[in-house]
Amino acid sequence: MNIEKNRYEYRKNTILCFRNAEQSFVRLQDVLSLWILMQLAKP
Repeated sequence: MNIEKNRYEYRKNTILCFRNAEQSFVRLQDVLSLWILMQLAKP
């Protein structure tokens, strides 16, 4: 029973970690897009 619980915790942590990485990647893309737009907007 303990092994099952550990496996569940591990899976939960992996999913959380993956989700966080996904969010920071999206944020990075946003920053990149914004930077490119600012570069293009310069005269």
